[in-house]
This record gives sequence, C-alpha cells and structure tokens, in this order.
Amino acid sequence: MRGGFVERPRPVASCDDASVLGDAPTLLPEFAEYPAFELLRAAVPELAAREPAFAALAGAGDGAAVDPQLLDRAFVRIIAAWAAGELNPDGIERYDAFCARVQRGLMRLADRPGPATIAAVTSAGPISVALALATGAPLPEALRRGRMVRNASVTTLTLRPGAPEFTLLTYNDVSHLPDDHHTHR
Repeated sequence: MRGGFVERPRPVASCDDASVLGDAPTLLPEFAEYPAFELLRAAVPELAAREPAFAALAGAGDGAAVDPQLLDRAFVRIIAAWAAGELNPDGIERYDAFCARVQRGLMRLADRPGPATIAAVTSAGPISVALALATGAPLPEALRRGRMVRNASVTTLTLRPGAPEFTLLTYNDVSHLPDDHHTHR
C-alpha cells in the first residue's frame, strides 16, 4: 500500500421534485465527510511520540509505503479521541460541529412542503451521524458503526417534512452490487 490521501467525492443530492432542489444535482456541503486526513496529519506525530509502535507513520510522507494495519489502528485511535472531544486541533472541525453540520443538512432536506424522494451521495461519516439520529444511538458511538459502511451501499431514511424526525428503513444495503464489489473504505 502506498500512503497519501485521495480526494473524496463531493456530497450531492438530487430529487424527483425539481421544486425541492432544482433540476440538477445540488452540492450539499453539510454532507461532506469529517476531516479524517487533517486529523491524521495533525495527530500522528504526537501519537508516534507517545507510542513508538506508530513511529513508522510519523515519517511517512504522501506516497510513502505504510503498513495498512498500522495506519488503520492509528486511524481508529485518532478518530475515537476526536469523537470523544479529547482531540481538537486548531483549525480542524470539531466532532460536535461535524454532527451539527450533518443534522443541518438532514433538516435542509426535510424542510420541504410535501413528500419527495431525494438521493444524497455522501460518505460513511455523515451516514453514521444520520444513523445515530434515526436510532437514538450516542453520536460518538456512531463513528464506530460508520466503519462498517460498505462502499456504494444504500441507507434509506424517511424524513418528516418540517420535523426533526428521522426513521431508518435500510442500512448498508449492497444488494444492487455483485458480491465481488462489496468493499469497505
């Protein structure tokens, strides 16, 4: 595996009713992913200084070979600390602000006069927040569940127009994909 970061897809939504979002897909910044790469860049040096097992990550620049399991262990630790409010580097969105942003996006979709079918394309982080809001799960726990989201999966929620009520209908559905296309991040 090579280190480095890829650009994430831009969060968009489209709707069967052009009066809700317009004719073309609409960029919805509320559904952008959490700042994982920024958090890793900010926190890996300190993590490596505290725990020598992570030292190989501190010296790895973009494009350097890294052990994917080591990187995953660091990622899990750093994101968990961020979600618990224990890691808040300057200039990087806090976890509570991320959750509030996603909730604003969901309310933006729910703020319509009547029924509509809306497809939102986003990443595991915003999906995990929506899942927590729909099920009443604690928000910091949502990120752990978000690690189970499969690429190109479908999660279906109902949003009551004008109300902050979300109901989960499906989660992580990949039945539209062939078995050999079931992947995680």
